[in-house]
Amino acid sequence: MFRINWLALRVAIFNSVGGATAIWTPIHIDALQSHRLYGPRQYPAAPWFYLAIPIIFVVSWLVVDRGAATRWKPLLAWLALSPLIPVFWAFRPEFPHSGVALTLFATGVLSFTTVWLHHLPDFAGCVKDGHLPRAAMIAQLQGSLTSWQYIAVYASTGYLAFAMAWVAFVGTVGDRMFEKFHDRLVYNNISVIEIVNYSALIIIGPLNEMFRKVFRITAAFADVTGPAEPKGT
Repeated sequence: MFRINWLALRVAIFNSVGGATAIWTPIHIDALQSHRLYGPRQYPAAPWFYLAIPIIFVVSWLVVDRGAATRWKPLLAWLALSPLIPVFWAFRPEFPHSGVALTLFATGVLSFTTVWLHHLPDFAGCVKDGHLPRAAMIAQLQGSLTSWQYIAVYASTGYLAFAMAWVAFVGTVGDRMFEKFHDRLVYNNISVIEIVNYSALIIIGPLNEMFRKVFRITAAFADVTGPAEPKGT
């Protein structure tokens, strides 16, 4: 029976969307007429690298679903973006292109973190093992639950603050990079769309894994601390 590996599917989507964004964004932003540093730039070879996106999707899926040992999967999920390394030569004279490099780096970090968090132990499995005394299981689960609750809450609020600062930073960069108001407006709109897109991937990636840990440990804790079965007479 065919079973969908949702982790592999998410990583394949992350890398595909991130790779396509790394190509699409500079093609449209750098073509604006009033760029102060380089002026308008055209990249005729860059669109050909869209052909690498299906390859990245398949490779990303395979390395997470059927790849090497678990400890290597986070790194392999990041390295699945390597078919896009030659794209830097398509965006000269700026080499390496800062926008392309930052987008690919952020995408790699997103995929790496998602896979790493997914495979990180949460001690919920100790309930099914049944090898530990009940008091020891409760103590382990309490500590693990508290840790993951703090991690999930701080990560969510921290990224929200970062995203707000990111939006403000984009406005400052646009004012310095472009002379015309229309070009600044186009740059700001494209950048905000990119931020919203990346934020959605953050939610269904690392943040989703963190809160899944919390829910999984909470369910295990409820199983352990539930009412004891009545003893037979």
